[in-house]
Amino acid sequence: MLWGRFSAEVEKQIDRLIGKVSAKMEEIEVSMKEDVADGKRLNEEKAKELKDSLAQIEEQLTTAKTEISEKVHTENVKCYRNISDLFRSMDERLDKLTVMESRMHPVRIFSLTGMILGIVNLVVLLLVLLVSVGVIAF
Repeated sequence: MLWGRFSAEVEKQIDRLIGKVSAKMEEIEVSMKEDVADGKRLNEEKAKELKDSLAQIEEQLTTAKTEISEKVHTENVKCYRNISDLFRSMDERLDKLTVMESRMHPVRIFSLTGMILGIVNLVVLLLVLLVSVGVIAF
């Protein structure tokens, strides 16, 4: 009988230990499920934060792109106007040169005529000088 009581007592202690182990296992399982749920929630929060950050960065990049495009366009317009003004200025100068050249034409003719008359005058003067010295006799 002693052996039976002892065996029953051991059985009760084993049952109690099994109950404690089972309870502890359930507690660990619940804790792990909560940890996994917390981990998922944290991951979802981090993913949402990243998406929000990316959206903000995309918006900033779009804004910067728009500003840069506007500035480039403004500079292109300035360059176009400067080049256009340069061509107009060159056309005006070319027109002035053409007008000056056309005004110089009569001066050239007058200069050429004066040079020819000067050469004829020199030849006649030489002839007169040679005749008066007696080198040439008429």
